[in-house]
Amino acid sequence: MSIKARVGGGTQVITNIGAMVAGTLRPVRRVRIMRAGTLVTVFSTAQAIQASASPGFVSAEESSVKPVRVVSDSVTAVVSGGSAPYTYQWQVNDGRVAATSPSAATTAFVASIYNTTITTTAQCTVTDAFGAQAACSCDVVLVAVVPT
Repeated sequence: MSIKARVGGGTQVITNIGAMVAGTLRPVRRVRIMRAGTLVTVFSTAQAIQASASPGFVSAEESSVKPVRVVSDSVTAVVSGGSAPYTYQWQVNDGRVAATSPSAATTAFVASIYNTTITTTAQCTVTDAFGAQAACSCDVVLVAVVPT
């Protein structure tokens, strides 16, 4: 992230800010101001946001003679970089499958199915405090079989 500052008669883009602390110039990671009674970060040198799904594959299998609710193992969107707080949005490519906690870092996937296998991909979009986004994905397999 960069910030513009008035220097002399013009403006310059600033990418690093320092502060003198006990006679030593130290880098400043973020600048915060009070706006309408709330402390707001207006500049941050945080690293670019990245996300990965852990694990990258989840599955579940149920056996039933009628439609059954099949719930996968949990998957977590793991974030690095960016600036907290983060928001999460899980989406699934198959309309029969839903995320159990679509706006949480950790979720599972569920479908009510009978004698079928659903293989799909789920994606999580992570957004940091400044609106920077990263995405990760996870393969999902849900199986409902008729017992023999």
